[in-house]
Amino acid sequence: MRPTRRGLAVLALVGLAVVAAALSGQRSLNAVAAPLLGAVGYGVVECWYADAPTVSVGTVRPGHPGETRALQISLEGTGVVSVTGTVPAGLGGESFDAVVALPETVDVDLELVERGVHRVDGLTVSRRDSLGLVRSATQVPDPTTVVVYPEIRSVAAHPTLAEVVPTDTPVEQQEFDRLREYETGDPLRRVHWKTSARREEFYVVEFDPGRRTQTLTVAADGATAAADEVATVAATVALHALDAGLDVGLALPDERVPPGGGEAHRASVLAALARFEGGSVAEAERDGADVSVVGDADGATVHAGERTVAAEELLGSPDQVRTPGVVRA
Repeated sequence: MRPTRRGLAVLALVGLAVVAAALSGQRSLNAVAAPLLGAVGYGVVECWYADAPTVSVGTVRPGHPGETRALQISLEGTGVVSVTGTVPAGLGGESFDAVVALPETVDVDLELVERGVHRVDGLTVSRRDSLGLVRSATQVPDPTTVVVYPEIRSVAAHPTLAEVVPTDTPVEQQEFDRLREYETGDPLRRVHWKTSARREEFYVVEFDPGRRTQTLTVAADGATAAADEVATVAATVALHALDAGLDVGLALPDERVPPGGGEAHRASVLAALARFEGGSVAEAERDGADVSVVGDADGATVHAGERTVAAEELLGSPDQVRTPGVVRA
């Protein structure tokens, strides 16, 4: 428990009045100091016996660099509190300090900047007395994790990927499962236009992942300095294959994602690549993968079958960045 800035000003005024009274002998100054000191004391008692507010921090939906997310902090109880916190490196945004009357919800805008898993910690909720002179701070113990997926580039027409990712009719060979509402990241070619027009909102076709017969395994490893580029290339290839209707598996130095398909699997692949920090995959596992992405000081290289090409030959122009299902210039 400690005084607020207003409380510090009041205590300074009390001290000044006491010193002036001692030097000049004017006891009337003590009549000014006593009520102010009493107000501070009342604030201490009020904060001491008040129930601590209930704090609930919402989860932040993962996304790609350049997107914006909201961190929602829900506060229940009575009285006035201040909410303070800092935004970690890797996320765009400013430190926040909001004073609200309970119950209230505070929204903090976060810009996703750098690939990785970022922890928003140091969140502090401070109760204030009714006069704003004293505050009692409580730190929220559990940090909030924000997952930033790799950047996804458009795919250039290249025979290397054409050999391992057939794009003729594999999606049509899958068995229809259901229609569902469109979600961010869904390929636009899966939009069921007749249903969407009838219901006035987008619906996409969901296929039965158990009916897939083709599988693509992507291995990714390399130097830590090249981790971002490797993750971008591996994620771009993996999503390209998923969009083509293939089951995709992922092999990383410290993590494996078994082959699969569907939106939940797509999120698992992207989350694993968000956590990728470099390292080496076993040589046998790398050789057994359909596509292997290796990064070094010179950049990323893609190995597919008998072909070895620089990653830039497989990706579209750097100014064409794509989130799954959406191309953004």
